[in-house]
Amino acid sequence: MATLGANLARILGINVSGDVAGYTFYRTRRGRRVFYPASPPRVPASRRQIAQRNRWRAAAMAWRHLPEATKEQYRLACQRGHLRCTAPGLWIAANTTHDPTWLTTIERNTNTTLA
Repeated sequence: MATLGANLARILGINVSGDVAGYTFYRTRRGRRVFYPASPPRVPASRRQIAQRNRWRAAAMAWRHLPEATKEQYRLACQRGHLRCTAPGLWIAANTTHDPTWLTTIERNTNTTLA
C-alpha cells in the first residue's frame, strides 16, 4: 500500500518529503519512496527544544519584515554559492547559529553582503 501511494506521487510528479497530511514521507538510501501514518512523539518537547523552536519562529517572522534589498542579497548568495537552501533558510540559520564565521565565508565566496 505504501509503495503504491509513493509510486503514484512519482507518476504525478510530486516530490513529497517529511510530514504531510498525517503521513510521514521519505526516500530510502536506495531511492525507494516510503510513507506511513505519522505518529505523535512519545515524550513532550524539552525546554531546550521549545526555546530553539521559538528562536526559529522569531527568525522566520523577522525575515518577513526585512527590506527587499536584504532579501535579494540572501537570494543572490544562495544562487551564486550554489547553496542547497533557500534565502529564508539561510537567514534563519544565520540568526540562530552562534558561529558567524561560516556566514563570512559565504559572503566572501559569493561577493555579497549579508547583514
